[in-house]
Amino acid sequence: MTPPRVCFVGLLNLPVLAPEFAARPSGGAQLQQVLLAKALARRGWPVSMVVADWGQPDGATWHGIRTIKAYSPDEGLPVLRFLHPRWTKLHRALARADADVYYTSCAGAELGQVALFARRRGRRVVFRVASNSDCDPKELLVQYRRDRVLYRRGLAHADLVLAQTAYQQEALRRHFGRPSRIVPSLIEPAERCRALAERDIDVLWVGHVRSFKRPDLLLEAARRLPHLRFHMVGGRMPGSEALFDSLRRETQALANVTFHGALPYLETRALYERARLFVSTSEIEGFPNTYLQSWAHGTPVVAFIDPDGLIGRFGLGQAVGTIGQMCAAIAALSGDPAQWTLASARARQYMERHCDERHMLGPYIAALADPRESSALEPHATGAPACRSVLMVGTDLSGMGGVRAVVQGYIEGGLFDQIECAYVATHRYGSHWVKLSAALTGWLKVAWRLHTLDAPLVHVHISPGASFWRKSVVCALARLARRPYLLHVHAGPFERFYEESSPAARSIVRGVFARAALVIALTQSWRTILERISPHARIHVMPNGVSLPAIPDPHRPREPAPTLLFLGDIGRHKGVFDLARAFARIADRFPGLKLVCAGAGAVEELRRLAADLGVADRIECTGWIDAARKREALAAASVFVLPSYMEGMPMALLEAMSWGVPPVATAVGGIPEIITHGVDGLLVAPADIEGLAAAIASVLRDPQLRTRLGRGARETVTARFSLESTVGQLLALYRRFGIEPRAAYSRAPIGLQASMDGK
Repeated sequence: MTPPRVCFVGLLNLPVLAPEFAARPSGGAQLQQVLLAKALARRGWPVSMVVADWGQPDGATWHGIRTIKAYSPDEGLPVLRFLHPRWTKLHRALARADADVYYTSCAGAELGQVALFARRRGRRVVFRVASNSDCDPKELLVQYRRDRVLYRRGLAHADLVLAQTAYQQEALRRHFGRPSRIVPSLIEPAERCRALAERDIDVLWVGHVRSFKRPDLLLEAARRLPHLRFHMVGGRMPGSEALFDSLRRETQALANVTFHGALPYLETRALYERARLFVSTSEIEGFPNTYLQSWAHGTPVVAFIDPDGLIGRFGLGQAVGTIGQMCAAIAALSGDPAQWTLASARARQYMERHCDERHMLGPYIAALADPRESSALEPHATGAPACRSVLMVGTDLSGMGGVRAVVQGYIEGGLFDQIECAYVATHRYGSHWVKLSAALTGWLKVAWRLHTLDAPLVHVHISPGASFWRKSVVCALARLARRPYLLHVHAGPFERFYEESSPAARSIVRGVFARAALVIALTQSWRTILERISPHARIHVMPNGVSLPAIPDPHRPREPAPTLLFLGDIGRHKGVFDLARAFARIADRFPGLKLVCAGAGAVEELRRLAADLGVADRIECTGWIDAARKREALAAASVFVLPSYMEGMPMALLEAMSWGVPPVATAVGGIPEIITHGVDGLLVAPADIEGLAAAIASVLRDPQLRTRLGRGARETVTARFSLESTVGQLLALYRRFGIEPRAAYSRAPIGLQASMDGK
């Protein structure tokens, strides 16, 4: 497939693209455009860029990107220059680019001008949000009314809008009625990450000197922390000249503050390598490039804005709300080498895991190759018909497993009381004949329900392997009945399942995902994986949720004997054999310690291994346990251990955390998006038996750590993974297909038998 011709429209891009113009002003939006343009050019895409005229030759090329001059920033007469030379020369530059897709960023008149040009020429426009302020008409950083009008017009007519965060996506929908697709911010990898002792800047601040960036808060922090060295980088911005001059005067009076003024991108980048902390005082941001640049260099971030909760969730620094909290966070991180080293390591790990260019570029390539509207929050944009009921398809609810637990949670949370919903099982645990019979019966019931329910939306719970092929038949039946379907992906080894499939099978997988009205991913990391598998899929992230058990003291000591608990399939992919080996290494240190493994699978193999390790009398294999026995096991557990090799968002982990049981788990799949190491659990590498044993031992021998992690686990589930929140999010998705909850409903025990097929 021949890639489209792409033109990036960014008048301030040249200082980032061309080193000889680096002294000119630029910002995060310009950096993102240039990084994307360079990455595409390296892959052989025909890329051009419309930039301001600063005396460079028209058509000059840098990094394989052809630049086209529009106009000089100071050219023309005030007021009149808006039309000529600015609009006229921009129009000519766009025409000379002759691109298939025009890509622009930042709220302003430019988006409207580009959209008008593209509509007349039959070309396509992709717009990327640069800041949260771009998503709210009351917060727009656009001075003139005419520019705000053009921005609204351009936003309405862009072929695709890209957002940086879920907050921006929802704000665009709420304020402008505009669907959008979330894409990651790009970043250049750091050349090196210095140790703490090698860094000579205690606090670094980088930003345009504007009032909403609140540089005065950093000066106040410098006054309160005179023993620390502060460095500030920021240029004079139009309309903020007085603030810049005032800031420069104040910094001259502070011996511990170095004010650099405006610096070229490459010089600023070198400061991140020297900084111990990066501090952001801004009250308006999108997803700041400064955060990514800091984390790439192993520099923790202290900030007032935490996009999508990343700083808190991954332990990448500290989110604050007041100047006092900011100073306390700076003092704590800079004064505690162990705490700083841990946060620095997390920052580097986060960047390695989530910000690899090969993975991050996929959503952009999909958007530019085919920028048709495909909002993850507005399924109506796909032309899906309105619905009045839900047909949910999954596994037998009398069986076991994570999907069963998810659906059972919906029942407990009152979902089926609030809407008309029928449930059909296409899977049942048992022999091959039992499974085949369940699939055939389920397909027949799905076909019947599609024609007897009132305009149903089909909600399909899907996992890798045989589950996918069973549910692909359900998706085909939904398409034949002209009903939209949601794919709710319970990840597991889905990526491996896809990669190990034949080319024909992969094509089917991509098609099933692409034709879904919406694909629900459990975590942001799995969203990225699914986007790589099927770039045209419309994906929305919605975590699992669990109910909070009513327990008087969730942090009470588990006595008399400490107990490790594992819940899940007994198999190698869950790491249970690694757990047995780790247990054997520490068993002698903790008299009375036992390991309870509750689940079905290779139970006899586990028992044989326990005997070989000499701990058969201390490892209890219970087999699958029902809900009542699971509650008893959780109430008695000292530590919950999940050493999996692959996961989505494990329900067993969330359930254990809801009981205040401190978890030790591997940093795979969506687990790092649940557990913040050292805050609400401990993370180890998969297959690291020594590391697993050490982590478990550290929790067992330190009652204070055990209590703190247990309390943190309970608080994390309460704040982010409650069943009430999950049911509310699901109802919000259903509403976008026209399904409205009943006016009133009861939370009394739910009688679903009449609406449950295959139970």
